[in-house]
Amino acid sequence: MKKIQEKQLYKKAIDLWGWELQISMLQEECAEVIVAVNKLFRKETEYESVLDILAEEIADVKIMIAQAETMFNWYNFKESIEIHRLSKLKRLQDLIKKKEMGD
Repeated sequence: MKKIQEKQLYKKAIDLWGWELQISMLQEECAEVIVAVNKLFRKETEYESVLDILAEEIADVKIMIAQAETMFNWYNFKESIEIHRLSKLKRLQDLIKKKEMGD
């Protein structure tokens, strides 16, 4: 699916169900990722099966995040996310360097 088609699909979903319900769905999908991650530690199901479930739930979250970026575009939401992402990557890099140096 092309990016333009995806954005149109997100806008239609937002128009149809409203931003409040879509944000609620983002919350629900995040919770489902948490459940899938917990299954990795319980080892009650085959590892590959759990990874497939986790991959599906992450895909759902990514779709809902893209909808949130569309909903809050007026706020330069996507750019704000990128600024925070880069800052957090820098922090991770610093933590790794510190750990490698034995601190």
